[in-house]
Amino acid sequence: PPCAAMRRAVARASRAFRWGSVDEALQRRNAVVAGRAGALQTLTHPWGEVAALAKSKEGGQTQRVDDDGKLRKVDVAVLKDPSKRMPKGHAGQLFKAVSGKVGDEMGVVVCVEDQEAVLPAALAIGRSVPLRTWKSKPDPVDVLAAVHCPGADQAVLYRAFKMSESVRVAQDLVDCPPEFCDVDAMIAAAQRVVSDNEGVQMKVIRGTDLRDGGFGGLWAVGRAAPAPPALVVLSTPPAARSVAFVGKGITYDTGGLALKVPATNM
Repeated sequence: PPCAAMRRAVARASRAFRWGSVDEALQRRNAVVAGRAGALQTLTHPWGEVAALAKSKEGGQTQRVDDDGKLRKVDVAVLKDPSKRMPKGHAGQLFKAVSGKVGDEMGVVVCVEDQEAVLPAALAIGRSVPLRTWKSKPDPVDVLAAVHCPGADQAVLYRAFKMSESVRVAQDLVDCPPEFCDVDAMIAAAQRVVSDNEGVQMKVIRGTDLRDGGFGGLWAVGRAAPAPPALVVLSTPPAARSVAFVGKGITYDTGGLALKVPATNM
């Protein structure tokens, strides 16, 4: 298992990210504002300079003096019309516009023209700010993001923001090296999900209980590991219609290892 010093280093690399209003994201922060030209131009005073850059169809950078007397930068990214192969939105363009610019005390605003674009936009922004970085000397990251969609239903915005948080959790589990993300860590991640969602119940079947409960495949494959294998069941109260999602969290996999030697055969 990783030493305590490594765990502390990972904890320091955590990145702060939260959702707020457009005003919160643009005040007292350097910012990135992205969207199609028409959507950007719906930003009203005091953010008129963003709308002006949007008219150029190319975007650019503007500066302003905040109420604290400090000079702040605003990068404006005008998204191009998506290709026929991606007619639903600009998620890829949003990711590129934001991911390379995140930093400390950073604001991110994405402007969309209708409610259907809120969810993909929020997911793209969430994905561009991973929960943590694995750099040995990470730069501080504190991002406050917002979606500007005139007339949008608050329930639509709330759902999009919650789903973006889930994307970041899934992204972190995928990126996390196996010496950090073992079975214990996966169970802890599930417990955090339960604690954040009222009404969700959690049951863990682990170790020999898997064997005795008829889950011989899970037991046989994972029993040699230092951390015993587990089956985590998350459930909600009974409803008129039941839906089951089944997935697997592989913390270490050597499947097919024998097939890859010698390398010329693969």
